[in-house]
Amino acid sequence: MNKGNVIEIRCKKCKKRFFDYLINDDKSSDMEVVMNGISLKCERCDRVMVMKKYTQGYLISHSKNGVFKI
Repeated sequence: MNKGNVIEIRCKKCKKRFFDYLINDDKSSDMEVVMNGISLKCERCDRVMVMKKYTQGYLISHSKNGVFKI
């Protein structure tokens, strides 16, 4: 798996890794909602996050070194 095609989804508070998102090379998917209604619970810090209206373009633009913190 190429490191440049993957975005790690991590907890903003404790930096626990939830999952990896594989970037689609199709440019039309940058505006489509790719994650909607996904609920994540961090086992370390007991935060609950709900992902709403996240597009691939948003994930790419707001990630630093392939890591997106939620």
